[in-house]
Amino acid sequence: MLPQWGQMMPFTMRAPWQFRLPPPPSLTSELYTRDYQELKRLGGKQSTVRTPAQSEIARFWYEGSPQGWNRIARVIVAQRGLDRWEHARLFGLLNAAMADGYIAGADTRYLYNFWRPVTAIRAGDSDGNDATVGDPTWETFMNTPPLPDYPSTHSVLGGAAAVVMSRLFGTDQLPFTMTSGPPFAGITRSFRSFSEAQEENGDSRVYSGIHFRNSTVAGITQGEQDRPAGVCPVPAAVPTVGGGDEEDRVGCVGMDRPARADTRVPRSVAGSRCRSVRDDGRGRRSGFPAGRRRAFHRHDHPPNRNRLSPHESRRPGCSRWLPCVAVRGTRRSGKALLRSCSGDDRVPMADD
Repeated sequence: MLPQWGQMMPFTMRAPWQFRLPPPPSLTSELYTRDYQELKRLGGKQSTVRTPAQSEIARFWYEGSPQGWNRIARVIVAQRGLDRWEHARLFGLLNAAMADGYIAGADTRYLYNFWRPVTAIRAGDSDGNDATVGDPTWETFMNTPPLPDYPSTHSVLGGAAAVVMSRLFGTDQLPFTMTSGPPFAGITRSFRSFSEAQEENGDSRVYSGIHFRNSTVAGITQGEQDRPAGVCPVPAAVPTVGGGDEEDRVGCVGMDRPARADTRVPRSVAGSRCRSVRDDGRGRRSGFPAGRRRAFHRHDHPPNRNRLSPHESRRPGCSRWLPCVAVRGTRRSGKALLRSCSGDDRVPMADD
């Protein structure tokens, strides 16, 4: 993850810094001391206290977050028997939330530029904390990415993905079994809920020796805030994504299932009417406002300003139209959307 991630236009946040985290703990704090000692014991290559189960967890979650959480989503899709519309909407919201997780994480990460455990432990005798004994030869269990420590964007994406899927399906308690991909492919683990997977995802970074505990906890917290607000649930007894009681659907983000195949109506978060968006039959959409289509620039707009893009209605409060992959000014078929979101390991972003 390069610093430019923190300057990108978000999908659902007002600005990259909307959910910026407070500073990491000082090097002389009790919290930092506890995290330092825990990681030094559990995360070293030659650790004698890390259990075989913890080593397996470290390997299982070591692949990139987009690959892992999209694979989890495909498992849930198969269990629930979602149709293509529901399938595309799930992956659209999931990946928009994870992309915003990268953006929010990079904004915080490069602001504080906090050192990684491998650097901290090797320089422990010079950090001004008598309780953090250094070890110049200490090595991590897994390779450390060359990025700042705080927060763990692996945990940010896990928090965002877990809360989006919990909200979409109306419950956190959906058991599933998933098999890991490269670089440690073939490890199979089962979970009782999305939140259990989210927590283990964060723990894996401590067992790997590449993130302090506080960085994973803060990452999950940031990721849970990054989710698209008001995501519509998918009721088990109703075959449509936008189904369920009207009370449950007020303020939903994304698209309701259209009454006709060529019409998509963005739902208004504030309750005002949004324009419908129609396909003109030639691969173009009509119904978007003609003006105010400026690209986002972090210095042009304060965090609370209502910006408009081709994915938004002109009326205040209307949510963005979120296809599976947001492509400005183009239309992609359902099959293309399905392939772009459900293909195995299609998002080669280096996280953490």
